Amino acid sequence: MSPGIKFGNLFFTSGQVGVDRESGTTPDSPAEQTRNCFKNLKKILDAANLGFEDVIKVNVYITDPAYFSEMNEAYIEFFPSEPPARTTVGIGGLARPEFKVEIEMIAGIEE
Repeated sequence: MSPGIKFGNLFFTSGQVGVDRESGTTPDSPAEQTRNCFKNLKKILDAANLGFEDVIKVNVYITDPAYFSEMNEAYIEFFPSEPPARTTVGIGGLARPEFKVEIEMIAGIEE
């Protein structure tokens, strides 16, 4: 699995879950999982010499619609102005039961 791939002038990340990559733990809070998703995504974007300002589309998957408010509060910390287009989908489950949020992105590459 590739964490990210360039196609033309677009860069696609794979979905990232709320695991803290340093400790290997997953917090219970949907907001903290969202923050960890973005920390993990930042590493992928950094490796491609991109940043959140280059992101044009975000897909968010949550396992319970009740998590939307918490997820959204954390989400706007990373896109305080001019946020990209976003789709948020409620799903039945993710790869492990403790995962509540998964996020993937598409970034534009200026050439």
